[in-house]
Amino acid sequence: MTYQSTARAFLLSSAAILAISTPSLAQTPMSRVDPEVQGETTGPDGAIAQSSVAGAIQEAMVDDTLRAMIGPDAEGLMTAAEKAYAIRVFDSIWDREGVRDLVRALEEAPQSGVYIAPGLLERVRDIGALDRLSDTERARADLTLTAAFLLYADARVNGVTDPGDIADAPVIEDTASENLSLWLAEAGEGLFDYSELDPDHDEFSSLRELRGHYRARAETDSWEAIDAPGELIEVGDEDAIVEDLRTRLAAEDYDVPDAPVREVETQSGATREEAHTALFTEELSEVLKAFQRDRGLKVDGIVGPSTLAELNATPGDLVDRIDANLERWRWAPERFAPTHVRVNIPAYKARAYENGEVAVEMKAIVGRSSRQTPMLTDSLEYLVANPRWYVPESILERDKLDDIRGSGDYIESHDYFVLDRDTGERADPDTVSWDTQDVAEEYRLVQEPGEENALGELKFMFPNNQAIYLHGTPAQHLFDDAHRSFSSGCIRLAEPLRMSDWLASQDERLDAQNVRDVVAGQELERLELENPVPIHTVYFTATVDETGDARFHPDVYGWDAATLQAMQDNPVSFADQSSESPITDSTQEARIDGRNDEVPTDA
Repeated sequence: MTYQSTARAFLLSSAAILAISTPSLAQTPMSRVDPEVQGETTGPDGAIAQSSVAGAIQEAMVDDTLRAMIGPDAEGLMTAAEKAYAIRVFDSIWDREGVRDLVRALEEAPQSGVYIAPGLLERVRDIGALDRLSDTERARADLTLTAAFLLYADARVNGVTDPGDIADAPVIEDTASENLSLWLAEAGEGLFDYSELDPDHDEFSSLRELRGHYRARAETDSWEAIDAPGELIEVGDEDAIVEDLRTRLAAEDYDVPDAPVREVETQSGATREEAHTALFTEELSEVLKAFQRDRGLKVDGIVGPSTLAELNATPGDLVDRIDANLERWRWAPERFAPTHVRVNIPAYKARAYENGEVAVEMKAIVGRSSRQTPMLTDSLEYLVANPRWYVPESILERDKLDDIRGSGDYIESHDYFVLDRDTGERADPDTVSWDTQDVAEEYRLVQEPGEENALGELKFMFPNNQAIYLHGTPAQHLFDDAHRSFSSGCIRLAEPLRMSDWLASQDERLDAQNVRDVVAGQELERLELENPVPIHTVYFTATVDETGDARFHPDVYGWDAATLQAMQDNPVSFADQSSESPITDSTQEARIDGRNDEVPTDA
C-alpha cells in the first residue's frame, strides 16, 4: 500500500488557506461554536493511504470535484472546505448523525424561508448507507454532503439572493471561512444546531413564528375570497358580503361583534327576531379599522378596493410576503447597536432605539417609487438648524423648471436664489435663460431658511454617496396620508424637534434646549454630535409589533415581488445541476411523507 506524508498533504492543501486573514469570530452570528471538533485521521501515523477514503478525498479535491458542485466563484466556501479537510488530514467529515441532521435541515428549509432545489436534496438523500460504499464512492459522498452543507449554510446566513440584483441595498460581507470550517466540522458529526445560522435578531425569530402560524392556516383551512361589491360599503349599508366580511375577520382572530338583531314580519302577520347579517354596523366598521391599521391601509372603516384586496390575501400569500422579509433580514447588519435610529421605509416610520427599546417613534415620508429611498447603514454625524436647500439638479429639471418658467416671481416668492455653477457667485434670475436645455447644469437653485424651506427647521446628516438624509418639512398635511411615498429619496420627519431632543439626550455636546433656541433664532447653524449615532434605513413589509400582533405594510417599491421571484429562480443548488423550481412547503411535505426512512449508517 502506498502512503503520502500527512504533513506534506496538509501543507499542500492549507498553505494558501493559512495565508488568508480571516475576520474575527465575533463578526458573525456563530461566535459560540466549539472550535475543538476536528475529527481523526486514519491509517499509519504521518501518512495517508492512497487506497483509502482519505486518499480518495484528497484526489477528488485535487481534481476539483468539490469546486464543480460549489461553483467557480465561491472562493469563501472552497476555502472553508479545504481548511476543514486539511485539519482532518482528508479524513471524512460526515457520519450517520451528521447526515441525518443535514437531510432534516434541508427538508425543513422552507420553514426558515430558504428555497432549496429538489436536486440538491435528492442527491443528498440518495447517497445511501455510508458503510456500504467503496472508498471512492464514500469520498464522493462526503464531498457532496460538504458542498450541500456549505451552500445551504451560506444561503441561510447571507440569503439566497444577491440584494444588489433586487434593491438598492448595502453589500453583505462574506461569512468568514474560519467560521464555515468550524460549522462544517460540527455538522458532520451531528453536533450542529442549524438554527444558529439564522440572524440573531428577535424580529427575525418573531417573523419566523408568524410564518409558522400562517403556514398552518394554509395547511388546514383558508378563508373564502370576498366578492367585490358594486360600490363602497360604509356604515349603514346593506350588502350580502357583510356576512363574508365577518367570517373573514374572525378567521384572523379579530373580535367580531354579533350581527344586530331586527324584527321581521312573518306570513301570519306576527313578528320575530332574526340576525341582520347584511347590515354593516358601526361596531363592525371599528373592527375593520383595526384590520386596516394592521395592513398599512387608510383607516376609514370602509370596504373599498384596497381593503378588499388585503382581505382576499390568502395565508399562502402572507407566507410569501414573510419569506421575502426573512430574506431581507439576512441582508441586514449582524446586529443593531443598542442605541440607533431606524427608518422602516414601507411602514413610513422612524424610530429611535435606546438600550434596544423604542424611545421615540414618528411618522415619516419616504421616496416615491420613481425616486426610491435606498436601504443604508451609516452614522448620524451632525445636525443643521435652519438649513438652506441646495436643490439637486434632477429635481430642478423635473419639478422646478416648469414653475419657474410659468411664474416670473416664483424664485423670489419661495425664498430661492440662484448660483452660477462655474463661478459659485449669485446670479440674477432675470438674466438666466430658463428655457435653455442645459440650464440645470449651468445654474443651481438654493432656498433660504424659513417657513417655505423644503427641509423644514432641521436636517440630520449621515453623509453618503446618495445624498440621503433626514429632515423636516413645511408640508405637515402630508403626514395625514396612510401611504407617504412623496419625497425625492430623502426622509421627512413629522417631528424633527423630538428627534433632536432624543439625540441631545444621547450626546454630551448637544443640549436639547440649545438646539431649539438655535432653530427659533432662524439662523443657519451646524451642530456636531460628539458620538455619531448609527442609522439604518430598512425595508420590512411584514413585522411583529411589541404585543405580538402581525403588521403588514405596502410593498411600495415592489421589492417583495422581486425578492420572491429571485428566490424562486435561483434556489440553493449544486453548481453542476440544471435550474429547477424550488422546494416549497407543500411539495416538501409530499417528499417527506413518501420517502424511504432508511438513514445512512456510519462507516
